[in-house]
Amino acid sequence: MPPWTPTRELRKRNFLPRRMGYMIKTLEQEAYEKALQDKSYPEFKPGDVVEVKLALPENQRRTIPVRGIVIAIRNRGIRTSFTILNNIPGGGNIERTFPLFCPTIQELRVVQKQRIKARRAKLYYLCDRKPSEFKV
Repeated sequence: MPPWTPTRELRKRNFLPRRMGYMIKTLEQEAYEKALQDKSYPEFKPGDVVEVKLALPENQRRTIPVRGIVIAIRNRGIRTSFTILNNIPGGGNIERTFPLFCPTIQELRVVQKQRIKARRAKLYYLCDRKPSEFKV
């Protein structure tokens, strides 16, 4: 009998998927800790007005500022993302979702803390409101 467990035995006992899940979880945790050391962002919550400076992938020197009210934050370790809502005159409401640890985000700045009183974690109901009620 070999000193290791044969692969067919691992599949039979459903051990292989659990082992792989643990390895992926460990790798994601390491990547998350490294990303936290590389970039530090201010704390923000749903209801805060933020300004994100994005670098265009085709031209790294040019940056685009995007401003909006945070309507959702999804905390998923290295895959954490947030959604902002803004109104463009003549274009209507625009929702944009950004991964927090994306290399194209050069700067994240909180412009205003909780302009509206947010009593819930996701503010998707603002998408149906008039722009004057949440205007940034």
